[in-house]
Amino acid sequence: MTVSFNAKKTIERTLLSVASQKNAVNRFIVVDGGSNDGTLQMLNRRRDIIDVLISEPDRGISDAFNKGIGHCTGDFVLLLNADDWLVPDSIIRIRELMNMCDEVVCTTMNSFLSDVFVGEYKSRPGFIKSRNSILHPGMFVRRAVYERIGCYDLTFRIGMDYEFSCRHHCQGGKFRVVDMSVVNFSEGGRSGKAAFVIFLESFRVRRRYFKVMIPWHEAIQLAVRTAGAILRWLGLRAIVKTLLSRPVTSDESSRCP
Repeated sequence: MTVSFNAKKTIERTLLSVASQKNAVNRFIVVDGGSNDGTLQMLNRRRDIIDVLISEPDRGISDAFNKGIGHCTGDFVLLLNADDWLVPDSIIRIRELMNMCDEVVCTTMNSFLSDVFVGEYKSRPGFIKSRNSILHPGMFVRRAVYERIGCYDLTFRIGMDYEFSCRHHCQGGKFRVVDMSVVNFSEGGRSGKAAFVIFLESFRVRRRYFKVMIPWHEAIQLAVRTAGAILRWLGLRAIVKTLLSRPVTSDESSRCP
């Protein structure tokens, strides 16, 4: 399922990635928030792969997610952002790895900045009490889980995925991490431009579920995001990440400081 609003510049790649794997997708649902930039026209041209298309004003991302989930009929639901795209052949491969005991399956996320690969990230359920350690892109949620604990909280603008994951965790839910990439994530979307909102909503979630009183972790994450934004503005972030992830050669490791 994909939600969109004025995503003409990016959604075509999303649609093409789904089209190439449509035989492995039970149902593809798109919820558009009433775009006026040509997104809807683009969606209408691809009705051959879209099983349900809803285009109307909504009350935010959570509302759009919930509308789409209400139309899902498969066992698992994947929320694919309008500026992200599927890894080739990933749906059929992840389906082969799923089993009847799975509730939430977390896959590896490939991250791109301006179409430059900057690294891959894995969900870490063990750190959920301190930060949003469950990566929303590439997260498959069994539809029965939504039916049991509810969908996304409309009072959250961006942190609705963290709130949902913590609610699932606190009600005894299980996460399974699979070392396989399904979604290519495009950095710099709405969440990337609203660091302070994320700060507030993350603390709100942790205070609700884990009784946290001082937002130390949020302050650290805000500082990291701010530094990343400055590096992005300077055009250096992808270079820095590449240098940090580059393996040290035997010659380099033997050099004296």
